[in-house]
Amino acid sequence: MPLADAVGQVSTRLSDMVLLCAGCHRFVHKLISSQRRWVSIQEARSVLAT
Repeated sequence: MPLADAVGQVSTRLSDMVLLCAGCHRFVHKLISSQRRWVSIQEARSVLAT
């Protein structure tokens, strides 16, 4: 869930987070912008693999 959509106090587990380098972080943001929807890390990996 994007933080912008969180209402009230929300707890986040470590397993909910993914560590990304700056380049991958930028790529995921561009992918979200181009597809106009939230994408998972698995989806981003599959785009990079093609």
